[in-house]
Amino acid sequence: MLLAAFASGFIPVTKSERFKIDASFYNVYRQFASPKSWLKWQRDITGTTNANEVKIDSNKAGFLITTPSLMFGLQNIGLGNFIVSKTQNHGTYNFNCTLTPENTTNKTLALVIRKTNVFGWIAGFVTKTHSQSPIAGLKTYMEDAGQYYGFTIKKELTPEKLIAVKKGAFLNNVVLSNGETMLNQLNSFISKNNLEVVAHLQFQYVAVKKDSTQILLGFPVNKKIPTANEVSYMTMPKGRILVGYFNGPYKNREKLYYAMRQYMNDNYIRPLIQPFERFDNNKLPVSDSEPVNMQLVIPYM
Repeated sequence: MLLAAFASGFIPVTKSERFKIDASFYNVYRQFASPKSWLKWQRDITGTTNANEVKIDSNKAGFLITTPSLMFGLQNIGLGNFIVSKTQNHGTYNFNCTLTPENTTNKTLALVIRKTNVFGWIAGFVTKTHSQSPIAGLKTYMEDAGQYYGFTIKKELTPEKLIAVKKGAFLNNVVLSNGETMLNQLNSFISKNNLEVVAHLQFQYVAVKKDSTQILLGFPVNKKIPTANEVSYMTMPKGRILVGYFNGPYKNREKLYYAMRQYMNDNYIRPLIQPFERFDNNKLPVSDSEPVNMQLVIPYM
């Protein structure tokens, strides 16, 4: 009886794992089908293997990723279906992976099936681990904007704001220097009239032409007072905003602009107005190379 019980532990069974990824099917499929993308999210590769130690062989049918400690093979059999093999510690694990779009949301359903035996099934049930799964890490990567888009991007709510603003149009190569002059004038106006600044400096590129740029510079303030055309006012209604966080040389902020456009496209977000930049220290950079700590803010529907 003991021998029979032991032998039954080797009876073939299948072990399945189902989960939902909060990302579009197109993006998830592209990440899973690209060997270079595996180097970003595959837990058995990231942080443990140097890039120059990874070898990738690919063709139309799939790819093979080889590192000093393991090997992944993927075969794309179409319609979101993949066969994946993982070789590690002299053992090979085979999986069937299926990706399908969820019908009613912009999400992706993932199913991973592995052929194992009763002993393997019991071990997985007791430890509640799916560490052998080739898709482990993909969900975390896709749902973390900082990992997938390269920047922290958040949806936030903003109250209604009254903004004291200065406008100007300048040649492209002197926009920042003239922006600093406008900022000094705006600070002087606020100080002279005892206004209270209630939020950080906002800077917006209103229009960019071939050789010149129109800009808008403003501070949210606590009240409105008459002006002699030196300062005007705008009201920003309360609502939803998308905020991307950036720290680095000012010229590199274009990467954040691109990432947020991609984020909005992926999540079907429509902007209400042009994006504006918000500076924590209430100062403008004097050059494109100056390090800044800023956010890119986009009000959306």
